[in-house]
Amino acid sequence: AVTGKVGLQYEFDRNLQMYATYTNGYKGLGYDTEPGANFAQQRILAPERVNAYEVGIKGRTLNGMLSYALSAYRSDYSNLQVQANRSDPVTGVVQFVPTNAGSSRAQGVELETTLRPSDKLSIQASVSYTDSTVSIDGLNCPLQFQAAAPTLDGNFPINSCYRARTTVNGVTTVSNPRQDLRNATLPSSPKWRISFAPRQDFDIGSNYGGFLQFSVNYQSRQQFAIEQDPLLVQKAYAMVDGSIGIYTVDKRYNFSVFVKNLFDQNYYSAVAHNSLLATAANPNDVIATFNRDADRYFGATFGVRF
Repeated sequence: AVTGKVGLQYEFDRNLQMYATYTNGYKGLGYDTEPGANFAQQRILAPERVNAYEVGIKGRTLNGMLSYALSAYRSDYSNLQVQANRSDPVTGVVQFVPTNAGSSRAQGVELETTLRPSDKLSIQASVSYTDSTVSIDGLNCPLQFQAAAPTLDGNFPINSCYRARTTVNGVTTVSNPRQDLRNATLPSSPKWRISFAPRQDFDIGSNYGGFLQFSVNYQSRQQFAIEQDPLLVQKAYAMVDGSIGIYTVDKRYNFSVFVKNLFDQNYYSAVAHNSLLATAANPNDVIATFNRDADRYFGATFGVRF
């Protein structure tokens, strides 16, 4: 595969510049290695490609008090390699397989700023908005929607559940509940991410300095399943961290104590219907995973610079 990147950059002066880039990316072909894969008749995933564009501006004020970076981006994917649910609700066979989505697009804007009102105070803040969509045919429907799926002979709808009835050589078959998605939400892609992190330094006598800082990180809701299952959604949440410390004026020694997830905000890093007990009659049986940051914890650090 041939990939590449091209960019233009123009500096108005040492405090302001603009840029634009185009990148062509490639991910090689793949194979189904999940449990239950038919290795004798292996199905190959087509290579994934992306065309990515970005334009932006970076600058700072003349006195250096404020620096900023603003960018807009767009990435168009073809044959996006995703994990899809191909389970059979009739036989109870649970199977998740890698497959190619028809297309996907991620686009948005991002702003990063740093404000320094004084030598002892700095405030970092950022906000990003991303609109990520995917289009793919033949996915399983969320379990709770399968019972009401209508049986259709044609004119299949998009973004809703149905059963397809087909007749070949006089034999009529009806598919499992399925759906064809157009511009659906791409999994694990929250629309909003916002962060705010001030730090205040102060003098402690003539030989030491101290600091106090905290950060707030917000993330909007996100969907974990490409099938657009409303049961597999992480609600919006915010995390607050803080720390306080002391250091020598030459910055050689430092000591600090910190708290992560100050308000003990629980959240999940993944939610799925992987449980064998999840059925159309019992769709609420889901499993979830979480990491250490999902619980409040404390710690301390000591550092020495050589």
